[in-house]
Amino acid sequence: RDDEDESLYWKEIIDGLHRDWHKRLFLWATPGQATGHSVMWDMRMSARGGRERNMRFTEEAMEVARLVDEEEGAPFTWDGHAGLRMHAHNAKRKPNQFGFTLGKVTRDSSKLVDLAVCTVGVRLGRRLVMNHPKFRKRSTGARKGKAVILR
Repeated sequence: RDDEDESLYWKEIIDGLHRDWHKRLFLWATPGQATGHSVMWDMRMSARGGRERNMRFTEEAMEVARLVDEEEGAPFTWDGHAGLRMHAHNAKRKPNQFGFTLGKVTRDSSKLVDLAVCTVGVRLGRRLVMNHPKFRKRSTGARKGKAVILR
C-alpha cells in the first residue's frame, strides 16, 4: 500500500516500537531526541542525516552484492528461504550518487524485493551496533562466543 498512495502503512506499528523500546536502545536508527526515531531508519534525503544513512545503506548493498557474486573465500550464506531467494532475484541494482543500491525494476512492479532490502538493512544494523562504543560482548555457558547486548 505504501507504493500505491505513499501512505506510511507501518508508521503506527513502528511508532509503538519506538514508544516501548526507545529508552533501552543505545543506538537509534535516526538519531536526535527531538526529531529522531529509535526504530525507523529514515531514508529521505531531506531528513537530517538522510545523506549519511543512504550512503551507508548503499555501501552495505554493494557489499552484499559482492558477497553473493563471490565464488571463493567467504561467500554470502543463508538458510535457503524461498521468499528471500525470490525477492533477491526480483531486486535490481539501482545506481545513485554513492554507488548502487537495490530496488524494484519499476516503482509499480508487483515483484516484491522487501526481504532483499531487509537483508541489507539487518546486516548494516548489526554492523553499526557491534561497532558502537556502548556495545560489549560477553560469553555465557552454552552460548559461549555469542554477542549479547548488556543493559
